[in-house]
Amino acid sequence: LKILHHFRHKDKGLSEEECKDIALAGFTDWRWKLVSHLSVKPIENIQETVQFLEKERFDTEYLQCLKILHHFRHKDKGLSEEECKDIALAGFTDWRWKLVSHLSVKPIENIQETVQFLEKERFDTEYLQCLKILHHFRHKDKGLSEEECKDIALAGFTDWRWKLVSHLSVKAIENIQETVQFLKKESFGSVFLQCLKILLYCQHKAKVLDEDECKYVVSDRWEWKW
Repeated sequence: LKILHHFRHKDKGLSEEECKDIALAGFTDWRWKLVSHLSVKPIENIQETVQFLEKERFDTEYLQCLKILHHFRHKDKGLSEEECKDIALAGFTDWRWKLVSHLSVKPIENIQETVQFLEKERFDTEYLQCLKILHHFRHKDKGLSEEECKDIALAGFTDWRWKLVSHLSVKAIENIQETVQFLKKESFGSVFLQCLKILLYCQHKAKVLDEDECKYVVSDRWEWKW
C-alpha cells in the first residue's frame, strides 16, 4: 500500500489501473508486477526510485531487475516496452534467461560495454557467458537465427549448452577450429566441445550422420556417446 500510494500520488509514475493490477497480483507476484510497470516508465532519477524502494525493504532481486530493465529501455534503448514486461513477469527463476534471450538477438554494437554494465549490476557469469556466445553466433559469425538464439537461452542452466551444440552441429561451419577456439576462449566446457567437433565431422566431412541424427545424439545430453 505504501509503495503504490507513493507511485500514484507523490511520484505519480503509476496510473490507477496499474496500481490495481499490481495489488491484485497478490503475494507471489505483486513485486514483479510493480517492476514490470516501473521498468517502462521514463524515470529521470532511477537511483532515487531505488533508494525509496530500499527504504521500504524491497528485495534486491527485484531492484536488480528494475535497474537493468530501466537501463535497456531508456538509456541503451535496446528493449521494447513489451520485452521489458515479458522479462519482469518471468519471475525469479527465469527473468535473467528471458533477458539473455531478448538481448542476444539485438544488434548490440559494443557487447563488451553491455557485459561490463551487467557485471556492475552483479549479473551472474553463467548468463553473461551465454549472452556473449549467442551474440557472437547471431551477429558476428551469423550462424544462428533469432529463433535459435531464443531457443538456446530459454533452455536455462542445465540445457543451454546442449541446445547450442544441437543447433551448431547441423550448421555448415567452414572453419570448425576457429569456432572451437572462440568457444574455448569463452570457457565452454570440454565435454560440449568434444560432442560438437565429433558431430560436425560426422555430419559435414564423413557424411555418416544426417541433421536429425545429430540432434538425436545431443538430445541424450550426457549419454550422447552411447
